[in-house]
Amino acid sequence: MIPEICLSVSPFGTDGLDHAVEIARDAGCAGLEIPASFLSGAKDPERFDGLSTPVVGISWRPNGSDDIAEALALAKRFNARAVNIYGGIAEDTDPSAARDAFVKDVSAAINKTPDDSPIILLENELAKAPGFSASFDAWLELIRRVDSPRFRGTLDAANFISAGDGEAMNRIVDEAIPLMGHVHAKGLVPYDAELHAREPFRRRWQADGEWLAAPAGEGVPAWGRLLPELLAHGYTGAVTVEPFQRADVIHRAVTFIRTVAESTTQT
Repeated sequence: MIPEICLSVSPFGTDGLDHAVEIARDAGCAGLEIPASFLSGAKDPERFDGLSTPVVGISWRPNGSDDIAEALALAKRFNARAVNIYGGIAEDTDPSAARDAFVKDVSAAINKTPDDSPIILLENELAKAPGFSASFDAWLELIRRVDSPRFRGTLDAANFISAGDGEAMNRIVDEAIPLMGHVHAKGLVPYDAELHAREPFRRRWQADGEWLAAPAGEGVPAWGRLLPELLAHGYTGAVTVEPFQRADVIHRAVTFIRTVAESTTQT
């Protein structure tokens, strides 16, 4: 099965949304992952040139159950299947207390919204592990504590590596796939000053060591191995490409994902 390939439009900003739609269409993406803030003023769910909007993204802070519920209503209006919560808390916030508050907020949002609402997702955060949801164990713990079929995880394998939890790669198939509802695909390469000067659009990661963003299939994680494992072990969700604004780099990532997926289905 070829997964639905989406493009994260967050790096483009609201002013660049039309450009993102054009790149996504030309690259062969089927849909878009869009922050809820980009959609708040949009009235036409069909405005994205035929591309679907399977995932709407929001940030979370404590006492945010109403924000989650509002995002679910917005996602439903745009025919999205999920609301992705970008994990993360302020540096001076106690992670344990934040996890308790998060479980409370997500559970409350689930209880106050219809059962046919889009599902809620939690992406493992880009921070030094264990953080709030940066480590594999912290991320899984939050999904299991909410304990609802309407709450699943968004796997960002590169974030685990940047957070210093590279061992997570050995546990994804056995432990994460049953709890996953979405995947973010990007790569990381070791920081190189000349590369960064030549291609300043590459985002710089410094959670654990120094990295530069790369398209999926380049650097780590080894998407050529990980994606076939996900598909072979039952993952049927979408894959969102991030985090670039350059059309040629996005094309490379989309082509790589499609090629690997097609090769997997033929074996």
